[in-house]
Amino acid sequence: MLATAPLHAAAPVAEAGSYSVSRADVETMLNALPPTTRTQLKGDKSALNAWLRERLTTQALAAEAQKQNWADKPEVKQLIDAATREVVMRSYIAAMSKVPDAYPSDTELQAAYEQGKASFQQQPQARVAQIWLAAPAIDADAVTKARKTADEVVGKARSKGADFAALVRQYSQDKEGAAKGGDTGFVPEPQLLPEVRQALAALKPGDISAPIQTATGLHILKLIERQPARTLTLDEVKPQLRDALRAQRQQQLAQTYVKGLIDNSKMKIDEAAIDSLLK
Repeated sequence: MLATAPLHAAAPVAEAGSYSVSRADVETMLNALPPTTRTQLKGDKSALNAWLRERLTTQALAAEAQKQNWADKPEVKQLIDAATREVVMRSYIAAMSKVPDAYPSDTELQAAYEQGKASFQQQPQARVAQIWLAAPAIDADAVTKARKTADEVVGKARSKGADFAALVRQYSQDKEGAAKGGDTGFVPEPQLLPEVRQALAALKPGDISAPIQTATGLHILKLIERQPARTLTLDEVKPQLRDALRAQRQQQLAQTYVKGLIDNSKMKIDEAAIDSLLK
């Protein structure tokens, strides 16, 4: 969260001379992002700072171009005119090919789902909690030291009544993950490291793995839950399926409208003139 930002929407959160970015500017940018991206950016101050620097630089560049009356240069005017025509054309064709709000109907969604059912597959997934100890595989001394700690942690984790989340917070060197008790959420198993997949295959929910060596360190895993591969339900895919069908219908309507603008039977092309241009 932007807890340190000024409360007033117009107050600047970044300044460079006469250029500034307000709290409202930042909030507008954040609200335009997909929820997942917005959450990631809020937790990545360096990325947000980079965006602010880029925004200030853009303001400065635009001001310098305006001082030089750059937009009045003939070649720039041509580019502006071309861009304007493109924007107008796209806006117009979008309006002329607007898809009815009621499309697709539940019946059409069901039919599209049945037709594409084979593609609506979810890979097997695993949800684990993890303790990670930094120990690059190429550093034998670091591995030896980390493995001693890892063996002790596994013993504690497997003891009766052990609080794995507390052990994560105490030992894991993945601080961001440790704040969530090491919980990774559900991850498609094919995306996991081969060493991790192999270890998980032998675990049942609640089991604690032995230390797993990867290129970056040692992992101690607790399997929380496993989901087998399955076909996603219509309700699960309905939003993206509806969007796909509407986009497809919009494209069809646009093509039909464009084809109707010109009667091909009345179109004439001077082939001789074309040939002379191509010589």
